[in-house]
Amino acid sequence: MSSILPDTLNPATLLSRRFRPDQIPDLSSRVAIVTGGSAGIGYYDALALARAGATVIILSANEDKGKQAEAEINKQLKEITSYGSVTWHGVNLGNLREVDAIAKKLHSELDRLDIFIANAGIGQAPYGLTEDGLERHFEVNNLSHYVLILRLLPLMKKTAQKLPPCTVRIVMQSSEMHRVASGSTKFFSKEEINKDDDGSRLYGRTKLGNILFARELANRS
Repeated sequence: MSSILPDTLNPATLLSRRFRPDQIPDLSSRVAIVTGGSAGIGYYDALALARAGATVIILSANEDKGKQAEAEINKQLKEITSYGSVTWHGVNLGNLREVDAIAKKLHSELDRLDIFIANAGIGQAPYGLTEDGLERHFEVNNLSHYVLILRLLPLMKKTAQKLPPCTVRIVMQSSEMHRVASGSTKFFSKEEINKDDDGSRLYGRTKLGNILFARELANRS
């Protein structure tokens, strides 16, 4: 009997694509950035990369949680004698000036960047505007990551020139929730972006935005 589930939701498909942290290759000398790396999925992304030897930079807004994640992960690394490390940098993804400033700072300070994981985001929260006057799901989940990536892309391209193909990676953390985005979504105007809507649809729209941005980056690479 054939399954009526979409391929991405089929349990057999999901189980066939499992990937264990111990399958991550040696990442010694590699540099990675993980947004939202102080909690949830981002925390374990940062931990797994650092355990594999990478120098990991966590970007998040909450200093207490960021410093705690930095300390916890580095303590675990010492216990397993890993040569990786984690450092936290504060940035409010709801403030484009802060985002642009940290992107420029990292670009000037780093001599390489191998991995960028765009993980941070607002979930299915109520509608609201940032201090920049933009719908907060869009600014945090999409626009701020676009700014970070486009500012850091020259450094990643420079890094890629010294390595085998497909070694330098940009990962957009998306979701099946992209399916609930409105069919009229165009990302065309501020008026469209700032229109009040249900939190799940606002979140879903940003997950669609993550997918579209990843595809366009791939097309241009």
